[in-house]
Formats: sequence, C-alpha cells, structure tokens
Amino acid sequence: MLNNNIIAKSASLIEIVNPVGIVFTDELLIHQYSGIPIALEDVRGASLKKQRVYRKNLIVLLFAVLFAVASVFVVTDDYGRIILGFAAAASAYLGLRIMHYKYDMLIEKKNDRVELKIDAKLKDDAKQIIRHINKKLKGSKRNGFA
Repeated sequence: MLNNNIIAKSASLIEIVNPVGIVFTDELLIHQYSGIPIALEDVRGASLKKQRVYRKNLIVLLFAVLFAVASVFVVTDDYGRIILGFAAAASAYLGLRIMHYKYDMLIEKKNDRVELKIDAKLKDDAKQIIRHINKKLKGSKRNGFA
C-alpha cells in the first residue's frame, strides 16, 4: 500500500490517480511494483504490450476435433451424427473467433526495465498513465531538461 512519505505529499503534486498507479510531478507509483516510487527523471519511456493468449482457442478446437471424430467413428445414429457435426462446426468456429489478450506495462528506466502484468479490466487506466508519462517526458526533453 502507500507508505507515509507518499501520503505526506501535497495533493497539488498529484497529477493522475487511478487503480493502476499515481503520477506525481516528479515520480511515479505503480501499485503492483511493491509500492516503491520511481523517479520520473530515471524513466526513458513507457509502453503497453498486448499479447494474444491461445490457450482457450486450443481447448475449444480440441473439442471440435473430438466431436468430429465421435460423429464419424462412435455414433451410429444419423441424428447423433448431425448433432455432433453441428457441435464440431460450432466449436471450430468459436475456437477461431475467441480472442483473449494479456497486457504488460513496460517502463524503461536508464539502467533497468520494469515489466508489470496488467489486468484486462485496467488496460485503459494503464494507457492513461502511459500517455501522461510519455507526454511529460516528451515535454521535458523539448524544454532541454533531459
């Protein structure tokens, strides 16, 4: 959680507060990063990595194959074959259409890289923090501070 020195900071120093973290004028606090503040002067950039997860797809496609094999080799009744054929087709369609992603927030520091897992529900909040950090870094470089 928040330690005492962060609570003691003035509310005027806080720029963004959301479930992912807090951005102060000079540092960044990500809740999943052990509550340790990261100085913004050490940050070179931030990004959100989106990666597709295929586990659910493979499970549903495996069921489609099982339904197809059962309809051909196991079931002798015509209605059973039709039902299993439709189940195989529906499972194959769903196996190709299901899309599940995982998100990682990457924070590039001068000598380190921090990679944090972000829940899919919090991806918009993470994007908001990343946009703010990158805009702030771009502004400080333009003004000659970095």
